[in-house]
Amino acid sequence: MNKVFHDPQRRLRNGWKAIGFFLVLASLLTPLMVVLHHLPIALQHWVPRVALIDACMLLATWICVRAEGQTLASAGWDPGWTSGGQLLLGLAGGVGLLLLTALLVWLGDGVHLVRVPVDTAWNVLRGAGVMLGVGVMEELGYRGYPLQRAIRGMGVRRAMVLLAILFCLSHPLDMAMSVGVMVVTMLNLFVFGLVESLLWWRTGSLAASIGMHMGWNWTQQTLGFGVSGIESRGWWTPVFHGAPDWLTGGAFGLEASIAATLVLALALAALIAWRPYAGARAHLPSGAVPG
Repeated sequence: MNKVFHDPQRRLRNGWKAIGFFLVLASLLTPLMVVLHHLPIALQHWVPRVALIDACMLLATWICVRAEGQTLASAGWDPGWTSGGQLLLGLAGGVGLLLLTALLVWLGDGVHLVRVPVDTAWNVLRGAGVMLGVGVMEELGYRGYPLQRAIRGMGVRRAMVLLAILFCLSHPLDMAMSVGVMVVTMLNLFVFGLVESLLWWRTGSLAASIGMHMGWNWTQQTLGFGVSGIESRGWWTPVFHGAPDWLTGGAFGLEASIAATLVLALALAALIAWRPYAGARAHLPSGAVPG
């Protein structure tokens, strides 16, 4: 039984470490959710829910790495000028990939955009903050400590595939969607998870993947498309031309479009081909490099 929990060096196996992260996270999030649930409705509107969840994610990561005698930097969280630059580059990449997806849908006569006549600048700026928080939350959860310990236990490829599957399954689908659109959506979410994992692997930091996640979601929101099925308000609103949802993404957003499949596949291929400078992954676990 001891071999189930410990390796030959009597160290806790990495799979249990990853599971331990989620148990620690649950112990932090559960009381938080209970408190938030019992707050007056008027007060709940002003509570920065995403920021509080981010704080719990970061604290859970810190607890786990400290238990191993390491720091947050070892998990890819290392604020500084270098990380700031990577965040901006990731942001530009996410914006560019989403705009390219929207362009392909427009060229396919699937949609055009109409400028919203009211001033929604505050909504867009507020959305940027929310999407940054969502990026931090999901990258810490799916590209942070759990993925990194899974890599040590399973190897790079299998760990990335596993966490990409979990990332995909964490996004609920609209049961009114056709089977074909569901397949496209799940494929896109899976490939997006692989892209983000490779972005962390190539840079050795979570900053670029957080920036890309934010840029993708924020641009989609600003253009007025749904974001993973959540209705958005931006500077524009899309007018659909009656094309099938597998082209436009429909109410779910561009993440359900076949155009996103093409764009994300190109991004994945580029990251597989990319060979960064040697120091970028100096602290990462040893193992075969993807691709």
